[in-house]
Amino acid sequence: MVNKKTFKKYKTYLNDELEAASIYNILAKSYINPDKASIFIKLAESEIRHASHWAKLIGLESSKLNYNKNTIRTIYVKLVCRLFGPDKILPWLARIESAGVRVYDNDPEAKFLSSEERNHAKTILQMASTISPKSHQSNESTIKSVAQGNVRAAILGINDGLISNFCLIMGFAGGATATGNPEYILLAGFAGLLAGSLSMGAGEYVSVKAQVDLYEYQISKETEELILWPEEELEELKLIYMAKGLSEDLATETAQSIIDNPESAIDTMVREELGLNPDDLGSPITASITSILSFTMGAIVPIIPFMLTSGNLALILTSLLSIFSLMIIGGITALNTGVNLLKGSMRMLFFGSAAALITYISGTLIGVGLS
Repeated sequence: MVNKKTFKKYKTYLNDELEAASIYNILAKSYINPDKASIFIKLAESEIRHASHWAKLIGLESSKLNYNKNTIRTIYVKLVCRLFGPDKILPWLARIESAGVRVYDNDPEAKFLSSEERNHAKTILQMASTISPKSHQSNESTIKSVAQGNVRAAILGINDGLISNFCLIMGFAGGATATGNPEYILLAGFAGLLAGSLSMGAGEYVSVKAQVDLYEYQISKETEELILWPEEELEELKLIYMAKGLSEDLATETAQSIIDNPESAIDTMVREELGLNPDDLGSPITASITSILSFTMGAIVPIIPFMLTSGNLALILTSLLSIFSLMIIGGITALNTGVNLLKGSMRMLFFGSAAALITYISGTLIGVGLS
């Protein structure tokens, strides 16, 4: 029988494994994709084996263990899965798993568990990464990809700013028609521009920063693993090259030559094993500023006529200018996606105009009710 201190430690291990099994079971049930669900089923089964191991050491029967624990973490996972889908929980889970891979390293009773826990962490890290493998991407294609992404983000930002502020102004214009208070239209337009651009900028910064943090964390963990477990990393790299068609001897030779050079080894492992291209990590500040500027460019369009004139003339000019801008954005989007130019323009025109019309009618009805 173990002593009191060891009993407490093993009981903590047991509870952690039960919680992990519960989380994996939740994710398995949340995924519609059977392949992803099966991965989490296997991970849950592995954690159950681990829990049984610790239960045996402290004299508990495995059959009486609760593999569906309700803890703060499991409740959080359930909530996120239901509201946003299971993919949204993976970056958080990746950090949790990676932080726990060292727990069993110095425990003689957990030798066989340590490698399995590291594999769990790697599995979650790989699933959390949304970047497809770009191991041999050239500088030219990288620059082209980044440029296309920036253009796409800018177009979307301009489109969001234009439609949202066009709708906002039309809603206030409808209300002003009923109440006879047109002086608030320009104020509403600038308020919408400021609120929308800052919101977009903040959201883009947080989103890109979280992605960069995750990638950098994955890279740092891979670096640490390469230092601590070079044999395992060598085997993984060998299997990767064998999967690409190299013979076992050639794959071993290639992997060994890479591992022997620490700098190239880290870069190669990050690209080959995790499918990450460090060159693709963007700047959160740049992304934020780009979002603010692009949203502002779109949002200023429906405001301009009200800065120059007022009344029905301003409303007509705003509608015409916004409609024309919607068609241009639709056309640019069509050119970037290969869709027919006229079709893309008309589609953007229809949805943007429909949204503006709905808000105008809504504003009018609300204005009538308030007058």
